[in-house]
Amino acid sequence: MKKQLFLIPILMLLMGCNTQQASSKQEEPSKEEKSSEVISSEEKSSEVVSSDQSSEEASSSSEEVPPEPGTEVTKKITFKGDNKRPGFSNGAKLDEEGKGAQPEFYKLFNGESGTLLESISSTKCFFQAHGGNDSGISTLCIGAAKYDGSLELNFGYSIKSLTVVAQAFYNQYTNQGVDYLRVDQNVKLKVNGGAISVPSTSDKIPSELTKEYSFAGDGVTQLVFESVDSVDGASKRVYINEITITYLYE
Repeated sequence: MKKQLFLIPILMLLMGCNTQQASSKQEEPSKEEKSSEVISSEEKSSEVVSSDQSSEEASSSSEEVPPEPGTEVTKKITFKGDNKRPGFSNGAKLDEEGKGAQPEFYKLFNGESGTLLESISSTKCFFQAHGGNDSGISTLCIGAAKYDGSLELNFGYSIKSLTVVAQAFYNQYTNQGVDYLRVDQNVKLKVNGGAISVPSTSDKIPSELTKEYSFAGDGVTQLVFESVDSVDGASKRVYINEITITYLYE
């Protein structure tokens, strides 16, 4: 009987040890669980790399790649737009060096650092209200009511072709409930010496005229626009709403 009583504490002690071992074994993760944790970690790492790579690809794709030398490049320059654009408000002069519309005018051609347009020279050139002050739109205007105007553009590359979108100057307004339309008539536009008539009638908003020019041989590095009247005493204003040039990149 004493031997049996002596064995009971020993058995209880052995059972307690077995319970602790079983508990510690349950807390230790299996090899499969460890393996899945490693894979999951690797997947997260690859996701980060993939995200970084996509960001780099997006950045590189947004960088403008310059054309190859000898390539013909076509560029459209739009002068007609919101009159609240910096530099292009109604009446902004183009013939003031470094002032008025000049700085922003260069940016239309060159961006922040390009060299397409090297210099300009102008007489009676402004950014004027297109169709009247209430339109909220301005555009390049060559000439004044009583004076011829001219605009000379000098380029760093050879111009192979040109498309001009021109329109006769007009002004719509209302005075004491009456609507008025004033149109400059009989205006001609010269481009490098060749004159074209700009359509206009007194009772209709003038339509735009699109004229294309091609320059043979090596092309030209200078474009000269002039507004002249075909009838003495007529107004001489003409809008240049847009031009498109094709030049040889060198």
